[in-house]
Amino acid sequence: MTDSWLTIVTVVYNDRDELRRTLASVASITCPGVRHVVVDGLSQDGSAELARAADHRPSVIVARDEGVYDAMNTGWRAASDGMVMFLNAGDTFVRSDVVQTLRAVASGSDWVRSNVVVVDGQGRRTRAVQKPRFEPWAFRLGRQPVLHQGALMSRALLAELGGFDLTYRIAADYDLMIRAVEAGHRPRVVDLETVAMQTGGLSTLRWRESLTEKLRIAERGQSPLPRAQILASFAELFVEVGARRALRRSTELALRGSSDAVFASLRQ
Repeated sequence: MTDSWLTIVTVVYNDRDELRRTLASVASITCPGVRHVVVDGLSQDGSAELARAADHRPSVIVARDEGVYDAMNTGWRAASDGMVMFLNAGDTFVRSDVVQTLRAVASGSDWVRSNVVVVDGQGRRTRAVQKPRFEPWAFRLGRQPVLHQGALMSRALLAELGGFDLTYRIAADYDLMIRAVEAGHRPRVVDLETVAMQTGGLSTLRWRESLTEKLRIAERGQSPLPRAQILASFAELFVEVGARRALRRSTELALRGSSDAVFASLRQ
């Protein structure tokens, strides 16, 4: 345990099928010195038993929690010294060798940011979240997403920051990274796709609440002029995200209507 350079933390609650995919992905990585910690929130579907039976023998913690970020706090606190990565149920590595590349660039860093691929329920790529540089002000404005799935952070830095603030139910990962920036830390950027995550998480389904939390975090402690810029940026984001979702919904309805028309004609 002491020679682990990376601890992968997986949080799960009644999501056995998605956990199976993540366990298989972690088991397939070729890089040595990786420990896997699974935190189960008292699932009733056999998730913990599945994790205990995994060939790579992850450490399994079963405990009641106050939500996903509370469970993630439990996970990093159980981590070995070194880097911590959060790969929750359903998340997978894009290839079995990407962790080896991350190890090479993580040496001497306390925070690494890589690219994330977003996939649908069938595993089909929908988009990639990637930026060649990290720009702190753009990040605060909500214009440069850094997803926790593609981030590695040292256990020491997580401890310094106090982990995830449970005041925030959806955007505590954004808050953690804002506090890291405020403490003078900058991520080492790796322009490499490392993790595939499924769309439809909390921040997607409850996007208004997510943006509202992020706005509260972003404007915290700011003087009037920067605060005005932040408010304007998030106002634009509300409009942009709302418009994209409305367009996607109308397209789905139109396609469904076209399909219904085809089936109706076949029945005639």
